Amino acid sequence: MNNLPLLLKPQFRGNRPTPFFSKLLFHNKILFIIFLLLTFFGVIGATTLHFILKYHLSKEYQSRFLTITQSLSHRLGPMVLAKDEKGISYLLTEVSKFNQGIVYLMVTDSRGEPWIKSINKTDHDTKVDASEIFETAMPIKYNNQTISTIKSGFSGLPLQAFLKQVMTIYLSILSAMIIISLLIARSFLRYTTKPILTLTRIADEISLGNLDIDIVFGQHVNCWEIKQCGQNNCAAYTNTAIQCWFVDGTPCEGYEPKFPQKLEGCRKCEVYKTHKGDEIVQLADSFQHMIYMLKKSQAELEDSHKFQRNLIQNSLIGIIATNEVGIIRTFNRVAENLTGYSEAEAIDTLTFTDLFPRDISIKINHPLIFDYGLELRGFKPTESEILNKHKKPIPVRLSGINLYEEGKHLGKVFFFQDFREIKRLRQELIQSERLAATGQAVASISHSIKNILDGLMGGVYVYKMGKKKNDDKSIENGWKMIENNIELISELVINLLNFAKERHPNFEKCDPHTIVEDVIRMVENKINSKKIEIRSEYKGDFKRVFLDPFALHQCLMNLASNAIDAIPLERPGHIVIRVASENEHGIIFEVSDDGIGMSKEIKEMAFQGMFSTKGSKGTGLGLLVVKKIVSEHGGSLEVVSEEQKGAMFRIWLPQIDPQNSILG
Repeated sequence: MNNLPLLLKPQFRGNRPTPFFSKLLFHNKILFIIFLLLTFFGVIGATTLHFILKYHLSKEYQSRFLTITQSLSHRLGPMVLAKDEKGISYLLTEVSKFNQGIVYLMVTDSRGEPWIKSINKTDHDTKVDASEIFETAMPIKYNNQTISTIKSGFSGLPLQAFLKQVMTIYLSILSAMIIISLLIARSFLRYTTKPILTLTRIADEISLGNLDIDIVFGQHVNCWEIKQCGQNNCAAYTNTAIQCWFVDGTPCEGYEPKFPQKLEGCRKCEVYKTHKGDEIVQLADSFQHMIYMLKKSQAELEDSHKFQRNLIQNSLIGIIATNEVGIIRTFNRVAENLTGYSEAEAIDTLTFTDLFPRDISIKINHPLIFDYGLELRGFKPTESEILNKHKKPIPVRLSGINLYEEGKHLGKVFFFQDFREIKRLRQELIQSERLAATGQAVASISHSIKNILDGLMGGVYVYKMGKKKNDDKSIENGWKMIENNIELISELVINLLNFAKERHPNFEKCDPHTIVEDVIRMVENKINSKKIEIRSEYKGDFKRVFLDPFALHQCLMNLASNAIDAIPLERPGHIVIRVASENEHGIIFEVSDDGIGMSKEIKEMAFQGMFSTKGSKGTGLGLLVVKKIVSEHGGSLEVVSEEQKGAMFRIWLPQIDPQNSILG
């Protein structure tokens, strides 16, 4: 029941229909109003005329039949007294025949009962309505005594027929006058509204961008004639193509030098007043002013557009701008040269996702700057790629930002530079640095190699002497010395090769648990003789992790070995390897210990050159290899340490989709 009012309420869908009157042209609206007024007053006049005629004619009509009834009352007196029924009937019949308006004539007796009645057959056959019959009654007297009564009924149809004829003639004349008036008004209105139609056409032309329109309204005036001015140096002097208030720099006193500021003063001038005419001319003059300003603004906009286009097209960096849905609207020459697409092929056809990696669509919407409540979204210059026409990735230095106007998103702009040459030079520089560092390493580890060789030779000697003397303990000690020195040579060579060799990560889906637990198993042999506890911690989802497992294993192995060496032999220690997944934001590996830690100076030198705190036992290559592998993954390496409080090495690696990798 509660929904019943909603069901009964009319439902409107879409726009309401436009009223008929609103669809008419201006002069037709006036004609329609004139027609309604003429019709209204015509109907009032017809109603008044009908009322007056009916009133007066009804009185005349009734007076006529009252006279007939009165005449019959005098003639019927002797006949009623003599009870001459036949004579009375004959008289009534004859009178009825000669007066077609009579419906009936009736004589009553002394008691008022009907006695003799005559009915006009013609009126009876037309079935006259009782409401249309006028009745009269007159007493029949004899010697001033009432002996009977005569009653008569008269039809009002003749009167109505006469009134109908009169009103028909009146309405015909009225209709003709209305039509003639409308025709005259139509011609007059067409003449008077012609300037409005002309101005409407001019407005349509302006809306279509046609500003070269001649507006000829009012009187063209010459200011030098009206003011009797003879200043030949004035730009308006003898200029009949344009009125003086449009001319900049006229020497009129008290006026602004340029249009439209000068117009306020010019409207008080006798020259302008002579020209302006009626309201139509003033409206046309306003159109002229508007066209003048539009032309001026159009020229300024065209100049500004040309300047901005030249600025964008001739920029030394690539610029690609899109609308709010990502469709490209600006594509400069650098973008054309770099991608192979022409401007026509890119604009309104490509989107920014056709050119940049998928992660850019996420980066472009990250908050960038907050300033006085204004939030900008985008990203600062970073290394990325752009796909050329053949879908080949080209390395670029890319930045992007979203454009807003009063809170409304307008689009995106991307700025980029070709990074191929810079990347090539950087790789050459890195390779040179690695080769130089390798040379330094060779020089710095030569003493270590000599010590290792001495150790090997010593182990061989002990082993041989044990063999010769058949001493199992000497054989075991000699063999262990050989194994330890071979392990040192292997570690040294692997680190040296990994640091010197140019290598790209081989991404594959892997489980960090497996890598970490394998590292722990491998270093447990080194901590059997020490009171060191090593454990792992995991946090997050590791279902979609793409890494280079071999390179990551080397990183964690180097960091875990360094952590073991950082804990003194004389006290117990703890090492924790933590792994945390941040899904699309990357993955974090932390290796922390509670060893001797590092001073500020050692921390600053940890990733420089061949620095090592292990003396002859270290090569200084371990952390450099870790830093190199992390850099190849596009990640970052951070160290937090204090003396005697341990150290924590944190590796952050981005979440990589091998199908859309920006590395390599």
